[in-house]
Amino acid sequence: MNLIDLNDRINLGNKANTLKNVPKRTMDAMSTCRWVEITDDDILLFQSLLNISNDIVNTFNNTDDVNSFLSVFPDIKEICGSNVVVECFYAVKLGYYVKGVPTKLLYILKKAFEKEESVKYPNTILARCIGLIKPYTMKFYETDTGKVTLKDIIENFTGYTIKLLTDSTTLVKTNGYYELWVPDAERVAILPEDIAKMLSEDDCDNIRFDLSKGLVLHDIPLRTFNGRIGITHDEFDLRECY
Repeated sequence: MNLIDLNDRINLGNKANTLKNVPKRTMDAMSTCRWVEITDDDILLFQSLLNISNDIVNTFNNTDDVNSFLSVFPDIKEICGSNVVVECFYAVKLGYYVKGVPTKLLYILKKAFEKEESVKYPNTILARCIGLIKPYTMKFYETDTGKVTLKDIIENFTGYTIKLLTDSTTLVKTNGYYELWVPDAERVAILPEDIAKMLSEDDCDNIRFDLSKGLVLHDIPLRTFNGRIGITHDEFDLRECY
């Protein structure tokens, strides 16, 4: 699965949740997910178990993976319950939980978008955590305020409506720059506006990555567009290209 496949699944969920008269096959592909519910008492129990020893606290603080943690302290899983303990682990990491939404998903997105720079380029960030996010696509999540989709949850972290790259939309503007899907490299490139404005839809479909030249359009490096010398530190990030 690449980013385009992931975004298709994310967009499908959003379409099914927001549009009227959605085709039955679209709705059939979605499932309403009633996630494991936890309570404040569950959190307090988990925290009390953490505080039994410094070894437990230190292990918890030094790992982001619940399975690694529970492999060292399996008794905690037995006491809390196998499903509840996962939710509690990430809820404590986060400092909160949202009824109906997987706390592991919230934690993944928090880590992915916690830096101000990462919030600006959602497609670039999503491309780095496809495997982690894939299990949470194609679902509605029942919360106290109604059904939400993965796109809704992601936008809660970015703080704005995101534009996802797709097969038909391979160049999107976001926060003053542009994200471009490069199919042969299966990566996202970030372009300054003056370079992006020189590209037609057909051009975007024909951009490729060359090991010696970087991103090219018909063998012409993008880093030389608009009179640039072509010096860059990152072939997939041309924001500071000279």
